[in-house]
This record gives sequence, C-alpha cells and structure tokens, in this order.
Amino acid sequence: PVTQVMVSGGTARNDTILHALQEELMIPVQRWNPTQSLEHHLPADKVEDLEHVAPQLTVALGAAAAGF
Repeated sequence: PVTQVMVSGGTARNDTILHALQEELMIPVQRWNPTQSLEHHLPADKVEDLEHVAPQLTVALGAAAAGF
C-alpha cells in the first residue's frame, strides 16, 4: 500500500493543495526537495532561495543526472 505521497513541481509550493491531498488520501503528503542530497557551496541567503524553488527543479535535475 501507498504510505506517503511526495509532491514536486509548482503544485508543491501550494500548502492548500498539499493539505487537501493529505485530507483526501488520508496519508502524509510532503514536498519533495530533489536538491536535499546535493552538495553545494552556496551562501546562506542563496540556500533559502534554492529551497524555495527546489520542487520545481525535479525534471531539470533528472535530465542533468541522466547525462552523467
């Protein structure tokens, strides 16, 4: 059985949609941050910017990883 849902893309930035999904599905729903396992050397203010847009980077990061 499905025990949790990870949401990415622009929809993941909408707390109302995440809450509605969780209520409807009755399982935990979370934003997926595809950058959380990346090593980076960004200034603190840029890390916050990255975390804000991270769910929208899923396809770009996947395409970049496929090239390696």
